[in-house]
Amino acid sequence: MIRNKLGFSVYPKVWQHNEKSLFSHFSDNYQSTCENSPVKRNQDFRDSSWKKSSSSFRANRHYSSSTNNNSHDTNLKTSNDISHNFISEQMSHLIRKYKLSEHSIRRRGIQNSALLHVINPDSKLPHVNMDESYILGVTENGIFIISNETWGALRGLETLSQLLWTTKDQSHVFVNRTYIVDYPRFKHRGLMIDTSRHFISKSVILLNLEAMSYNKLNVLHWHIVDDQSFPYQSDVYPELSAKGAYREDLVYTSNDIKEIVEFARFRGIRVIPEFDIPGHTRSLSLSHPEIMSQCQYEYKNLAYYGPLNPASNKTYELLENLFNEVFQLFLDDYIHLGGDEVETICWLVVKYSLVFSIIFF
Repeated sequence: MIRNKLGFSVYPKVWQHNEKSLFSHFSDNYQSTCENSPVKRNQDFRDSSWKKSSSSFRANRHYSSSTNNNSHDTNLKTSNDISHNFISEQMSHLIRKYKLSEHSIRRRGIQNSALLHVINPDSKLPHVNMDESYILGVTENGIFIISNETWGALRGLETLSQLLWTTKDQSHVFVNRTYIVDYPRFKHRGLMIDTSRHFISKSVILLNLEAMSYNKLNVLHWHIVDDQSFPYQSDVYPELSAKGAYREDLVYTSNDIKEIVEFARFRGIRVIPEFDIPGHTRSLSLSHPEIMSQCQYEYKNLAYYGPLNPASNKTYELLENLFNEVFQLFLDDYIHLGGDEVETICWLVVKYSLVFSIIFF
């Protein structure tokens, strides 16, 4: 029986074996090498996954498949759009990249069997408590990946892609006899990008998401606006980016954001935007100075505005309308509100705002 830490209480019907028989697939000839091996390799990492799995078993025996035949046959039975679209795309990518053949070298190769089974495939949005665990096995009978949720299947396919290697002439693809049980140590494994201080094009953000999927990262923290610029193009308040962005073309439209969020979703990555308030709002003050605290007394020679004015109803009206729009574009349960480096001294000259300064800061 698979250990409870993976959440499996029994084997799914597609893999009805007891634990002893399951491990017997991998324990045979643990120290042996495949006879008449067509390649001799020095110790390297071509058949190792990154990052290291929670638990893994790799025998010295490996299997090969000819790349002369481009036909393939896979067994994929899952129900949601990620499973049908992205997982199918990933499997097809592996087949195209390594030219995997439906007909393998029978004596030493993997028989034409590829099984991917997702027990609960209904989750369509990555979330903080998503289950990314999976089991991956490579035997002479084929390759299988079993996961509780779609996100584990994605991680398992990524691991599989890192276990394959080819000969120099790319005539054969190889994979070691392998058994991996993997699950994340941390729920939140993120990368932060700052598109206010340095604008990052949509294409580069997509490349970063692709790299994140290779490394099994699952959160993109998008520091989208700050003092320096306001590249978020709001449909409700278009003047925010019109006056706050570096240039009119250095912005993220609603379609850009939808594409980025969808691209991330299909890789099991959450996108959490950060709209830093009440400080770090100088770019916002260019279009809406009426909701800012005035700090001219502190900076007498500058027309400088401080943090948002917490005593103005207009402040809350703008924030409510803006964030209602943001919630429609970013599908995660969370957004980040910053809250750092607030110049509370500016609130001293705003009626009633000293109370906010004392209570919250």
